[in-house]
Amino acid sequence: MSRYLLCLTVYIALCAQESLGNYVQRDFVQMSMRRQMSKAVKTDWTDLTGAHCPKFGVQGHALLPLPGTSSDDGSLQNGPYNVQLSFDGGRIVTQWLGLKGHKAPKNPVIHVELIRSGGALTRVRARVIEHHAKNRHEFGIHESEKVMGKVMKEFHDPKVWPKHVLIKYTWKARHEMDVDAALMAVLTLGVMGTVLMGIRSMASYKKHLVEFFNDVVDDAEVSSSSHSSSKYYQQQRPMVTPPRLFSAKAD
Repeated sequence: MSRYLLCLTVYIALCAQESLGNYVQRDFVQMSMRRQMSKAVKTDWTDLTGAHCPKFGVQGHALLPLPGTSSDDGSLQNGPYNVQLSFDGGRIVTQWLGLKGHKAPKNPVIHVELIRSGGALTRVRARVIEHHAKNRHEFGIHESEKVMGKVMKEFHDPKVWPKHVLIKYTWKARHEMDVDAALMAVLTLGVMGTVLMGIRSMASYKKHLVEFFNDVVDDAEVSSSSHSSSKYYQQQRPMVTPPRLFSAKAD
């Protein structure tokens, strides 16, 4: 019986693991982006090509294109430019990331940290940092200063669109179980354990229950037989008239 419970636990764990995702190493993770240039200008989601998307479990980086509006005339030079990223078909969405504006760094770099569990993407953390030589070595960015200098120059030129921003992908692995799957597994095991314990208890008390029911049946039969004999004796016993001790005298 304990072997049966062990097999059931392994089966439920495998089902929960399958529900977490089916990515394998180096698979492209679907990624989309939308942009906000002002409170009145916000674009729809746009799917990015594989060259700009992260690969599952692989550290990497890319130059992310930043399209402008349909009438770029330099008005975006001092205005805000925010982007929002989504991953895994829109299941995970980041906050708005400011690339241009009051609080944005002068030379922005997007750092995206992706957290996986098994074959699933579970969480994403994104932030904008300042680009300098220290960050290049820390994140393993190998673009030459000449290339990055050109990218930054175009980023600050109001006449050059689309612009580009460096985006860095790092991965962390965490062994986590889906909460719903874990609760379902615990509930199923609890129900199965209760049922099996009940069956075992009934099997252990089966002999005592049989003896109890046999005793009840025997007592009922004896009681019924005694009642029938008593009734029969009363029916068969002759009526005896008690003798008269004194005779009445006539006057």
